[in-house]
Amino acid sequence: MRGPGASLGESALLRAGPRLCSATAEGETRVVEITRRDLAQLQRSKPQACVKLMMAVVERVGQSLHASGDEMRQFLAWHMNQGL
Repeated sequence: MRGPGASLGESALLRAGPRLCSATAEGETRVVEITRRDLAQLQRSKPQACVKLMMAVVERVGQSLHASGDEMRQFLAWHMNQGL
């Protein structure tokens, strides 16, 4: 579950291909989409802002990977304790 101000799908700015996530809003939601085309335009017009945005995306993706690694370790420990 995501709260106010949360991001979703930012890895799509880093890689082409199918989306890795989807979401369904349970209430009123305001969505801002940043496409790869938007990113290319930002890079041409404001390169420093583009670098700042991309660093934030990389930080967010890194945090997600770290959190999923912790979850995977917990799952594997549980799985081994179940004797499966």
